[in-house]
Amino acid sequence: MRLQLFLLERAKSKEQGLTLIECLMGILLLTSILIGIAPPLAIVVATRVQNRRAEQAQQLAQAEIDRIRVLVAQSGYTKAHLPGVETGSPETVNMTIRNQLSSPVSCSGKTPEDNQNLRPTELVKVDVDGNCETDFLVQSVRSQGQSINSNRPPGRFTMTVRVYAALGREQGGLTLNTKQAALKLAGGQGSQNTNPLAVVQTEIFALDSDNTGCILNASLCVE
Repeated sequence: MRLQLFLLERAKSKEQGLTLIECLMGILLLTSILIGIAPPLAIVVATRVQNRRAEQAQQLAQAEIDRIRVLVAQSGYTKAHLPGVETGSPETVNMTIRNQLSSPVSCSGKTPEDNQNLRPTELVKVDVDGNCETDFLVQSVRSQGQSINSNRPPGRFTMTVRVYAALGREQGGLTLNTKQAALKLAGGQGSQNTNPLAVVQTEIFALDSDNTGCILNASLCVE
């Protein structure tokens, strides 16, 4: 009788040991699977974040183009309302950040952006989330352009908008590139530290009567 009980307890002990080993093997297998799929998932998430940020930058650049286009279409604008003139096609530019913030909400303690007297080497801080934090830095420039006379603001010019990631940069000087950044499939900022997320360039035409002749006949325009 005692022998039977001993053999029964020993059999149970072997069964419990086998179950524990199976559990450990299952845990190891699951861990291996998670380790295998974690990097691709991280890449997918990082790529979606970068694509979203690039999409916001593109929309922001287009909105600035549209703002100037509407401004020029109306009468009464001056050179102070237009972006500064960029000469040539520089590959790098030494920038400064304006001490103002463009935001959809009123931000306590921060001066709202007035978009006037913008120099070609100035960056405008932009908050797109409404949390009074800088999300993007925007550079707006134009060509010298054409106008009816030298006393008038240009009624026809090429405008370029470059949108950079803020990356916590709020003030000071920066040396940035003008070529659009390439999106990375891996982690890290890559060229987005120094290159714009979006670059939009277009020609702006004035539609008011004072500049109609200039638009219809370029020979009537003067630099």
